[in-house]
Amino acid sequence: MEKAELFRRRREGQTYAKIAAAAGVSRQRIQQMLSPPPVIQNLIIGRQEGKCKDCGIDSWRGGHIHHIAIDHEDIEDYGDIDNLVLLCPGCHRRRHALPPEVKEQRARDRRLDDAQAKANLQSDIQELLATARAGNWSDTAIGEELGVTGVTVWRWRNGQRTVPTAPVVKRVLQEMLT
Repeated sequence: MEKAELFRRRREGQTYAKIAAAAGVSRQRIQQMLSPPPVIQNLIIGRQEGKCKDCGIDSWRGGHIHHIAIDHEDIEDYGDIDNLVLLCPGCHRRRHALPPEVKEQRARDRRLDDAQAKANLQSDIQELLATARAGNWSDTAIGEELGVTGVTVWRWRNGQRTVPTAPVVKRVLQEMLT
């Protein structure tokens, strides 16, 4: 993924972890790629005499370079020295603390993502069960392979009951059909 694309995603508010997952690299690598170069970092530290911008604590070592605004259109503005300050780890964490409503929205989004993943898995199992039935497997025979009753398999296949151990059941069904 090009640096401009990484920057665009960060500007949209994506976390380093989310960008890293999309790019197939570690979160730390994304942070390195989007951080200002060491010469700029040293300039910021020197400009503030190694003191945290918010609390004034000595932050020569272990201080964080913080981007004041991330909504710049141009990556050059994003890394501009006027957009950068030195913060101690505590103040940096506070600057990035999310308002409660944003935290709750993210939690809701994660729950929706989890629910969608579970629904997709249930759908995959229903398709595998239908394929097994079309291949002359009876619900009873499938149940014997899975350690459940034929009635349970029928309920899974017809969407009347969710599969509690869905990843395992899916894997066994895939093995049965190969």
